[in-house]
Amino acid sequence: MLRTRSADRPALVYGALGALAIVAFLLLGDGLSGGVVYDAVAVSAALAVLVGIYLYRPARPLAWVLIALGTALTAAGEITWE
Repeated sequence: MLRTRSADRPALVYGALGALAIVAFLLLGDGLSGGVVYDAVAVSAALAVLVGIYLYRPARPLAWVLIALGTALTAAGEITWE
């Protein structure tokens, strides 16, 4: 059995949910429902970075905040495009 630290569990859960989202996107196709799944994954990526900042509290979080901001702006662009 795979042993993980409790600090690794959120990342494993996020990865499992991401895999399910990929399957959902592939099953739904490129229509409106697939677009919603795609956009939800994009938004969740920005939120995941923010949660990571909160959980792991890096000494210099500015780079991570900028990554989250860039990801959120990309998601906003994708949502606007659709």
